[in-house]
Amino acid sequence: MTAEKPISNLLRVTSKMKRVIFILLLVFVFPPFTFAGSPVTSLTFVFTGESNAGGMALNSDATSTELASTPQVQILNNNTFLFENLDIGTNNNLDHYNMPCCIYHGFELQLANSVKANAFTNNPQVYLVKTGQGLSILGDWNVGGVFWTKFLQRIAAAKTQLPASTQWVVWYSLGINDYIFGTPTGTFKTMTIAHLNKIKAELPGAIIIMTQFQSMGDIYTDAMTEIASTQPNVYVVDSTGATLTAEGLHWNYIGFKTLVNKMVMITNAHITSSCPKKSQGDANCDGQVDSIDYFYYVAAVNGGQIPTNVNPDFNGDGEVGLSDRTIITKSLNL
Repeated sequence: MTAEKPISNLLRVTSKMKRVIFILLLVFVFPPFTFAGSPVTSLTFVFTGESNAGGMALNSDATSTELASTPQVQILNNNTFLFENLDIGTNNNLDHYNMPCCIYHGFELQLANSVKANAFTNNPQVYLVKTGQGLSILGDWNVGGVFWTKFLQRIAAAKTQLPASTQWVVWYSLGINDYIFGTPTGTFKTMTIAHLNKIKAELPGAIIIMTQFQSMGDIYTDAMTEIASTQPNVYVVDSTGATLTAEGLHWNYIGFKTLVNKMVMITNAHITSSCPKKSQGDANCDGQVDSIDYFYYVAAVNGGQIPTNVNPDFNGDGEVGLSDRTIITKSLNL
C-alpha cells in the first residue's frame, strides 16, 4: 500500500506535465486568439457619439470578405427601421450627419470579424444600432434636439424587434469636438455624466464603454477616467496604438481593429457572466484557477495563439498584462 502512493503521485505529476505540454502546443496550433465572453440570450450593440461613432475608415482598405453581407451582425437600417444583414458600404452609415453613407466604416467591421471568430460565446449573431452624428458636441444631444430624437427613434424601433432581456452594450465616442470648441473640463464631466444617465434610462442594464483619445493627444483623458471610476457600468478604453487617418482625428482601418479588439475584451469582462471566478484568474472558465489558466496567461502576453473561448484579461481593462499576472499568481500562491 505504501508503495502505491509515490506511483500515484508520479502519475498525477505526469498528468499535469501532459497538460502543460498541451497548453504550450496551443501557442502554435490554435488560430489567432480572440476572447470569449458570456452567454446571454441576445446581445445588442449601440454605437453613439460624434464622427468616430460612425467611422471614417475607408472601405477600400477592407477585404472583400469584410465587405460582404454579414448575417452574424444584424444592423438596424436607419431608413426602414428594420434589422438586416450588415452590409458595409450599403447600410452601415445611413443618416449620419456630415458623413456620406457608402465609403466609410467604423467599429462595425471589426465587430463583425469578432462575432464570426466566436468572440461572444453562445452569441453567434448580435444586433447593432448606430446612432452617431458627425461634428456633434455634448450640447447637441439635449432632450428635444434632433440628434437625441433620432437616437430615441432608433432605439424604440430596435426594442420592438428585440427580446426584453437583451443585453445592451454601448460603444461611445464623444469628446473631440468639445475639446476643439473649448468646453471646460468640469463642464465636460458634468455634461457627459448627464448624457450617460439619459442613455442608461433608455437602455436598462446597459454597459457603456467610452473611447479615450490617447492616440490623438491628451483629450479629457483624466476626466473620462474619473467618470468611469465613479459611474456604475461605465468603462473606458485606452486608444494608445490605434492608428489614425491623415488628418489625425479619426481612426483608420487598422486603428479601428486595434480599438475594437480591446473593446471586445472589456465587453466580455462585464456583460452578465457565466464565469464567476474570472476575476480570480479563471481564464478558461472551467470553475477553477489552476496552472492551466496561468499558462494561457503566459501564452497571451508572449503573443501566442490561444483558443477563442479563453480570456486571460482577468481585471477586464482590455489588456493582458502585469496586473493580470498579479491576480493569477496571488490565487495560485506563486
